[in-house]
Amino acid sequence: MKGRLAILLIFILLVPSAVSADVMMPGQKSVSWCYEISNIGDYPDYVFIITGHVIGYEIVKEDCFTFYKNAQPYIYAIAKNEFNETELSGLLSEGVENLNNYLEQNFPKSDITLEAFGTVPEDDPLKDVVITLQIRSLDENTFDVDKSMITYTYADGTSEEKVFQRQDVLPDRSKKAFPFLYIVISVIAIAAIALISRKFRK
Repeated sequence: MKGRLAILLIFILLVPSAVSADVMMPGQKSVSWCYEISNIGDYPDYVFIITGHVIGYEIVKEDCFTFYKNAQPYIYAIAKNEFNETELSGLLSEGVENLNNYLEQNFPKSDITLEAFGTVPEDDPLKDVVITLQIRSLDENTFDVDKSMITYTYADGTSEEKVFQRQDVLPDRSKKAFPFLYIVISVIAIAAIALISRKFRK
């Protein structure tokens, strides 16, 4: 019985419990983050809006933009001669699903979904993140967007730019928190396993 309890304790130490996306894990902190589109100025005949299931919509300009952290929004490209903000606001007043369905049926949607930047350990020097997007192609049917670069800014004021090699993997950064907590947990887990093994051998 004691052996089972010890194994359960190790499992709890090594496997984090599932928590709500709105709850920050102890020992974690959030960082400032946003997205930008580097070549939005190359498409003056379009209006770009960001929308999702838990937000309304926002016009994307050359400035950095952000969104509710649990949203996974898309960007839509609307020709200026078809953009009617009064109509969009009316659809939104009837429910965000109505707005999303209208946009889905009438305008090209970005081929990637956007995600909020996650949390980092409290002793991590990371302070600010800017993810740069680039429009690869845009016409009445397709809207191709890539993540081109990410800029990490640290508490000491230094920054570094990293190029995306894969769209689904954040480029590694040079400065990170020292994984002291993980080392301690690993040592405790190894010691517990060794203790259990000795008891089973007796």
